[in-house]
Amino acid sequence: MLKLASRYIIVVLVVSSILASTYGCFSAESYYNKGLVAYQNGDLDKAIKSFSKAIDKDPTYVLAYLERGTAFADKGEIEKAFLDIDKAIEISKTYPDAYYDKAVLYHREGDLAKAKEVYEQAIKIDPEFAIAYYGIGNVYEEEGDTKTALDYYNKSIAKDPSIANTYNHRGLIFFEQLKYTQAIEDFTKAVELEPHYLVAYYNRGLAYLELKDYDMANTDFTTIIGFDPQYVRAYYSRATVYELQGELDKATNDYMSCLDFVQGDQHIIDKLISMADNGSIIAEKYLIDTGLVKKN
Repeated sequence: MLKLASRYIIVVLVVSSILASTYGCFSAESYYNKGLVAYQNGDLDKAIKSFSKAIDKDPTYVLAYLERGTAFADKGEIEKAFLDIDKAIEISKTYPDAYYDKAVLYHREGDLAKAKEVYEQAIKIDPEFAIAYYGIGNVYEEEGDTKTALDYYNKSIAKDPSIANTYNHRGLIFFEQLKYTQAIEDFTKAVELEPHYLVAYYNRGLAYLELKDYDMANTDFTTIIGFDPQYVRAYYSRATVYELQGELDKATNDYMSCLDFVQGDQHIIDKLISMADNGSIIAEKYLIDTGLVKKN
């Protein structure tokens, strides 16, 4: 899912905060920073309250409107989110981030035509605004126009080679085109930029799997599980690797792990039955002990 523009570079001035608290003189910026911290901690209501206080202190505080709009959007209060973003645009008509945020909201709401229109407005204001090229590329990709999407992703990377999402999405297009080596290069760049980018690890693992590089695929799926032990698709895909390598017990253990999170999934149960039929004692015992199959 697309995210609104990231502006989360927070400088925490402890002494200033203490003084402001002591003398009751929080500035608009202080409330804004408090809102950012609350947002990062997942407390949307507190974030909205802080951003609102920042706006009360300074009714022209564009960033506070945008961040409050982001928090409203995450709460599903889309109308309020649009109102805040429109207010930011009214105050600063040439601020591209505001148009980007508005385009993302249209995209979230499924209005792809309006999303493209507003992304283009952001690009018209700032032709070097790389994230807008990425955003409009997403729209074309969603519409199935991968050729145009690829063109926009290329432009985004040329203007700013530090956006991990752009590499991931371009890699997906290469994957669909069966250009697995190029896809791996892009997924690798994405995880270099964001070492916890689990989706990019997963996509790279699938590309390695297509190339029958089972060891590298296994490494990526294992890395994901290390970061997130509840990432079901990583267990399933690693089980597939083990199965292809003939390591039935390891495959069985991963399929069993899948059922810890998707209990009763018939596809996984069928996989375990297949493991048992192929000689996995672990699979057979698990199926009998859990009552998924009856002992003959």
